Amino acid sequence: MIPLAPPLDSTRAEISDLAWLGDELLLLPQFPARLASGTRRGSGGSLFALSAKALRGAVDHVTDAPLAPREIPFDTNGVEARIDGFDGYEALAVKGDEAFFAIEARQQGGTVGYLVRGHVLPGPRITLDAGLDAVVKIAPPVSITNVGFEALTLDHGALLALFEVNGASLVSRPVARRFTSGFSELSPFSLAPLDYRVTAATSVDAKERLWVINYFWPGEPALARPDDDAHARATSVEQLVELVVRDGHVERTARAPLRLTPDGRGRARNWEGVVRFEGRGFLIAVDEHPETMLGFVEATDVGE
Repeated sequence: MIPLAPPLDSTRAEISDLAWLGDELLLLPQFPARLASGTRRGSGGSLFALSAKALRGAVDHVTDAPLAPREIPFDTNGVEARIDGFDGYEALAVKGDEAFFAIEARQQGGTVGYLVRGHVLPGPRITLDAGLDAVVKIAPPVSITNVGFEALTLDHGALLALFEVNGASLVSRPVARRFTSGFSELSPFSLAPLDYRVTAATSVDAKERLWVINYFWPGEPALARPDDDAHARATSVEQLVELVVRDGHVERTARAPLRLTPDGRGRARNWEGVVRFEGRGFLIAVDEHPETMLGFVEATDVGE
């Protein structure tokens, strides 16, 4: 575990995703205005950043001091007000000077998703595009309260959006929704059924591989596998699963999931952010359940 300094040491941070911006790790709060300083609250809020150098020092135990994040200005240009039932930012993908966000909204009839486009400006600062074509609504394949599109990644310039629930017992034909950078929808890729929740995705590497967080909380028995026994339903699942994009499909690889060691206090940890880290493994983040956490998972051959 990597200790964090204020304001990210609070459960109010609700970190919902991670992404690399050059040599800095961006941490996306679900509600960017909540922890922003001063006037930043009124303009949209802030993301936060940690340098790769500082993270390297923490992983290598050069320092045990909490890492102090840098505040990255985030201007929403009124986009949040245009989304009925806005309920926070759930995912982030960055490529060059473009940034893409997944938003969750609670509307009559259930939870829906939106994709929003932004730009990385000098400083850096991130500004959402105010144009009407910069926001697109994406309907879920099934309506489940508090379940939306929580994983974004980019493949050959196309944005892939993964729904949070893809088990065969709940979604008959899971797909990865695909969009151009201008949000024209492309033909979807079929997605291998994956039980439990998919809460975050890494980038797609040169070998077309990506990893997703796969999470199960025992308090949601409806999201368990149909063949899970009573013992399995009482145990959280926290694992990383490798996928590959191949010929219009997103498939499981032959590699076994990387199962995380359970919390020593018996708590389920809702991991919602993941990035690769210098070929050495992964950095992963928990939102607010049971508390804000940033961790390093050592693993080999995870891609670049």
